[in-house]
Amino acid sequence: MSAAHVLLLEVTLAIPAATTLKDRRRVVRSLIDRAGAANNAAISLLEADDDPRRAKLGIVVVGGSSSQVRDQIDGLERLCWSRPEIEVRETERTWMEVDR
Repeated sequence: MSAAHVLLLEVTLAIPAATTLKDRRRVVRSLIDRAGAANNAAISLLEADDDPRRAKLGIVVVGGSSSQVRDQIDGLERLCWSRPEIEVRETERTWMEVDR
C-alpha cells in the first residue's frame, strides 16, 4: 500500500502598508493567485482578524513522495519571503501521512 504525503505550511504575515481590510485582501489574493497557480497547491486564509496588517495563510501540498512535497513547499515559502509588500513573521510545517 502506498502513502500520500501531505504537508501543511502555516505562514503568519505582516502587511505594513495595509490600512484597510480591502488592502489586506488585495495583497493576500495576489499571493494566493500566484502561489496556487504555479504550484498546484491549496491555499486559504486561516485567520482573518480586524487588523488589516496581519494575516495567516494555510498552504497544503499533497504528493506521492515526501521529497516532492517538501520541494514544493520550500518554493512556496520562498515565494512568501520574496514579496516586498509582506513580511513573514512565522512559519510552521506539519506533516501528515495518509494510507491509500
